[in-house]
Amino acid sequence: MKIKCIALDLDGTVLDGRGELSQGNKEALEEAAARGIEVVVASGRSLHSLPEEITALLQIRYAITSNGAALYDLKTGECLKKCYLTPESVERILRCTEGEPVVFEAFIDGKPYAQREYTEEPMRFGASSHAVSYIQRTRTPVEDMRAFLKEHETKLESIDIVVREKALKHQMWKMLENKVENVYITSSVSQLLEISHRDSGKEKAAGFLLEYLGLKREELAAFGDGDNDSALLEFAGVGIAMANASETCREKADRLTLSNDEDGVAVGIRRIFSSGFDFYERAGIVCRSIPYGKAATYGQIALLCGKPGNARQVGYALNKGRLGEDIPAHRVVNSKGILSGAAAFDTFDMQKMLLQGEGVKVERTEDGWKIDLKKYGWKTTLEDAKRFRQIFEEKGI
Repeated sequence: MKIKCIALDLDGTVLDGRGELSQGNKEALEEAAARGIEVVVASGRSLHSLPEEITALLQIRYAITSNGAALYDLKTGECLKKCYLTPESVERILRCTEGEPVVFEAFIDGKPYAQREYTEEPMRFGASSHAVSYIQRTRTPVEDMRAFLKEHETKLESIDIVVREKALKHQMWKMLENKVENVYITSSVSQLLEISHRDSGKEKAAGFLLEYLGLKREELAAFGDGDNDSALLEFAGVGIAMANASETCREKADRLTLSNDEDGVAVGIRRIFSSGFDFYERAGIVCRSIPYGKAATYGQIALLCGKPGNARQVGYALNKGRLGEDIPAHRVVNSKGILSGAAAFDTFDMQKMLLQGEGVKVERTEDGWKIDLKKYGWKTTLEDAKRFRQIFEEKGI
């Protein structure tokens, strides 16, 4: 079944070891969106901890945050789904951790709060050196987190327990699972126990979103690296683990890709594209068939490829050079005959000059350089469409 939605973990997955989005991954996300695929964030981070370079991407509208405790529409700011810890769960968590050498983080309405000592010296509590600036930049310091948790016990999306010692972390995890009801516990970072309501989990939020969008789980591909991603990868139609993924995550995945420092997400996304129907290869064949001295529209090319709604994808592919070599991109214009200009060519007038060189008359208008499609438009017929369909079938695309 064709993939129509891609869910992406951030840290250790689409972000590299420095916590940055590489150009390769960025282009792959843009390409996925241009193909009509819904690109979704699925992170353990809270809403206000999401990197600006991610939220600024127009291709990403929905964000699963706090390990599935909340789901946001980034375009409208609306929270589509939220799970709160119960006051009883919060009270039991505080009782179970009393006297232990731990500190807390709390998340309310997508905003992170943390014990002041932790924000001042994160590495003293087990944080890695590259995480220091992130923690200090995103967390609001609180003097007494225990009192803060009691005061806001009805508003908590999730709680993180910061536990430096590995043995104590596992011991505490087991104890909390046995003594605290209605909670979902996971861990994406070595020093954290991440606790939210039992109805949380990235896979549950993804299921809610798929239903909201009218999609099936078989149409979902998911990328991840941590234990908190494993259920999502198992739930998805195609689960893809990074080369740097935990053992649990790798076991639940259908496929492996390269590491987060090797643009593994980009490699995985393009592998999805290469399975079966290949719109770009079809578009390349059609574009190469545009006669000398004629021009086709983006919509016309999409129609001949068998995807009449993919006109924008044709424009994206031409602009990014996705259709291969020897593509007469200058012979493609919009539905009104307007040229692309500098957006797709080296100079503003290059497309105009190339068309004029083929005998096509180009006129200046208020909307830009324009050709007369009635005179210079490529007149395709039903027989042309059948011919291209036969070519596509022979090539298996």
